[in-house]
Amino acid sequence: MFRLFCCCLSAGLATLASHANAQISAPILPGVTVGVQDVVSFPDTRGIAQEDNRSAANVARINFMREIPGYSDQWLVNDLRGPIYRVEPASQQVVEYLDVADVFSRFNIGPGGLSTGLNTVALHPEFAVNGKFYTIHSESAAGNPGAIDFGNLSPSLGHTVVVEWTADNPSAGTFSGTHRELLRVGQGSRIHNLGDISFNPMATPGDPDYGMMYIAGGDSNTGSPAQDLGSIFGKLLRIDPAGNNSANGAYGVPADNPFASDGDPNTLAEVWAYGFRNLHRISWDQQTGAFLGTDIGDGSVEEVNFLAAGSNYGWSTFEGTFFRGGGAIPRGTDTDSFVWPAAQYDHGDGLAIAGGFVYRGAEVPELYGKFVYGDIVNGRLFYSDFDELVAAHEDGDFRSTADVHELFLTQGGQAVTVKDLIIDARTDASLPNNRTDLRFGQDSAGEIYLSTKQDGWIRTLTGDRTAVDYNGDGLVDAADYTVWRDAVATNDLTADGNNDGVVDALDYAVWRRNFGFTYVAPGGAVPESGAMLLACWVLAGSLAASHLRRSREWAPRESVVDAIDVAVC
Repeated sequence: MFRLFCCCLSAGLATLASHANAQISAPILPGVTVGVQDVVSFPDTRGIAQEDNRSAANVARINFMREIPGYSDQWLVNDLRGPIYRVEPASQQVVEYLDVADVFSRFNIGPGGLSTGLNTVALHPEFAVNGKFYTIHSESAAGNPGAIDFGNLSPSLGHTVVVEWTADNPSAGTFSGTHRELLRVGQGSRIHNLGDISFNPMATPGDPDYGMMYIAGGDSNTGSPAQDLGSIFGKLLRIDPAGNNSANGAYGVPADNPFASDGDPNTLAEVWAYGFRNLHRISWDQQTGAFLGTDIGDGSVEEVNFLAAGSNYGWSTFEGTFFRGGGAIPRGTDTDSFVWPAAQYDHGDGLAIAGGFVYRGAEVPELYGKFVYGDIVNGRLFYSDFDELVAAHEDGDFRSTADVHELFLTQGGQAVTVKDLIIDARTDASLPNNRTDLRFGQDSAGEIYLSTKQDGWIRTLTGDRTAVDYNGDGLVDAADYTVWRDAVATNDLTADGNNDGVVDALDYAVWRRNFGFTYVAPGGAVPESGAMLLACWVLAGSLAASHLRRSREWAPRESVVDAIDVAVC
């Protein structure tokens, strides 16, 4: 516990120090500590693609984890080098479902392109019935006969291609079926191209948004097209993959898109929102249906945004709540024409935002209702309270943003970072290129997963069980309850199990949920079975009284403590 406290304190002091020269005055706040658990590893794919020294040494370049609709115990996971895997995480079964690189002869994951290769895999909400899923991949431009639908640049550095696949048997472990091209974009750069696909999980058959495909992308590293409604770059697109009224006849343009009926021939009807530098990830809150996106900044600020039809997010004039490059926006500037970030952090704390998702799971109650994200480069993990994000988004003050908290990790009773996990998995002495390439995933139960394009592992966030071993003996038992009881309403934070800065009934709840957990404490040994038997006996008494506690209204702290004393002691 002391080591963990020191780790968090040091990180907090480092955060405060980093803001001495940073432009966002509010520092990143120390947050809660959670556990992290290895789930499944993926095949080593080094050597199958021509990559530069930033990526060639990566064990596997895992980019997306998607739960399969209709098969909640299975995922599709893609490696940028081409493979898509069908995964059963409970059994750690990983089967190559399809290798996109084998299908397209001009498949490209060339040097200098962190967003080339197989960028994306996403599934139709009715995959279990229609077998449809979608990918975005890159192809070389030289001699490519593919007809470019957007971004006719000269020279084109490559093509970005959106493909629909239809599986003959959706339940099969390997793919057989057909595919067709939906659209093709000429790349002005090998970064900031189309990168994420999503379907609204709250929409049901008959809703106007059901089956509509959202495609997020960046400005192709060219900046100014983000404000040009005639350009596909720097936009969030919305199309109907089942339609055919597009210019190429391969997909539909929804009639309720904001620019579909504006009468202006110079605007793209596919555009749903605009003004992004690199809208790297988009996600939906499983409880409220809120649509969120994270936009990677240029030289100054990383953003968390609420996404809305027809909205302008400011790039390349603005970056966060500042002018591009970091200048303060003076009062009197037209700010009403733009949507401003609900949370942001500057480049004193990271360089490129990763994630995220609103946590709606059961494993980590202290994260419930928090939007979890992080930094691609340094691997730091953050969260912002969802209600605070909503308040900042809606309060009318463009400078108002939600607090950003740092999320700390433990594994096996030790404080760890994402960098530590990668280095340990790769058995390297240091992190290659000092870059984590952090990614996030979420399942239908609301649990959140971490992966990287470095080490080929997917991990999940869990409750920090060691944090409730209040006496540090390697066992979460009745002795830890005594430590908690004596610390309630005092300044002693030894029993602050959820790291929220106060010892209260929430810390008791965390202890009770992890009762009986054992591990090898630093400098200690696994407790003897007799101690475990005594602990279980005490827990039985606690459970017998739990109905009484659940049926009561929430009481002041003294009453809660009294009830627990009666139940457990």
